[in-house]
Amino acid sequence: SANYGTYFYLTSSGFNAITLPSTTATSDGGNYWVLRNSTNSYLSITVTNTLTLTSPLNIPPQNAVTLVISGTNANTILLF
Repeated sequence: SANYGTYFYLTSSGFNAITLPSTTATSDGGNYWVLRNSTNSYLSITVTNTLTLTSPLNIPPQNAVTLVISGTNANTILLF
């Protein structure tokens, strides 16, 4: 499911893949997910999506990224 507004607290350095919902870009502008790398290692996450977000997504140790859907008619997720 989309789980919008969810703060994902990643504690495994083995976490390496995420699949975004295929209907995201056309239906849910303004929604977001936060991914927090709570490990002491860089995470390199393969992103499977139908949008324009490139893969892999790299998150430094003890940092977070926010994936925000740019708009209801756009095929873009913004990364903060």
